Amino acid sequence: MGDPARVNMLLSLRYDGVLTATELAHVANIAPSTASEHLAKLVAAHLVSQQKQGRKRLYTLADGDVCDLVDGVAALAMAEAATRSAQT
Repeated sequence: MGDPARVNMLLSLRYDGVLTATELAHVANIAPSTASEHLAKLVAAHLVSQQKQGRKRLYTLADGDVCDLVDGVAALAMAEAATRSAQT
């Protein structure tokens, strides 16, 4: 999760459900080949699961615990942004 592209992918999966690698590359604003590398890391870390459907691979969050993790990271990011905004 240490990369902004991976965080964007996880957030997108959290709120949009099942997406293809191409769709995830688009939301992360990265090349499809780079998205494939990130997705391989997320699958290896058991944060994301993949299913083949014909020629496409569909990705989703691995389970409810990962959903909770993504929600927690999003909440921390919003709290940090609010703190920075209040300091300016």
